[in-house]
Amino acid sequence: MSKFRCNAPHEAIKEIGNVAVRHLVEAQIQENNDIATNAAKFLEDNHPDWRKSQGAVEAIPCLVQGLKNDRWYTRHAAAEVLGEIGWGAKTSLPHLVMALADRNKAVRRAAKKAISEMVLRRKKREPRNQFRG
Repeated sequence: MSKFRCNAPHEAIKEIGNVAVRHLVEAQIQENNDIATNAAKFLEDNHPDWRKSQGAVEAIPCLVQGLKNDRWYTRHAAAEVLGEIGWGAKTSLPHLVMALADRNKAVRRAAKKAISEMVLRRKKREPRNQFRG
């Protein structure tokens, strides 16, 4: 009898590539908290640089749609994930700014934090004292 062993999920995600990363990023805003939590944990454990991946960038339209969801926890999760992606999700800034006026306080906080994360990460990448003219 052959034994199937899958002791290296990170190898599987490397083979599948950005499509898998995109779906796992998108899964972080699912209504089912177990799915969202497990997707986040899997990415963190097996693809810690997911925030800089093409798959994360490809997930941005879905995350922006999540900011418009009727459920506050989906809007909250979308803002958090966009903040984690950072400056790579800069196209979502207008939507995050709109989320600052959300009716839910947790969503407003998450949007504010996401915007701050994007700006701070961008500033860390720019050289200091650079002349801009």
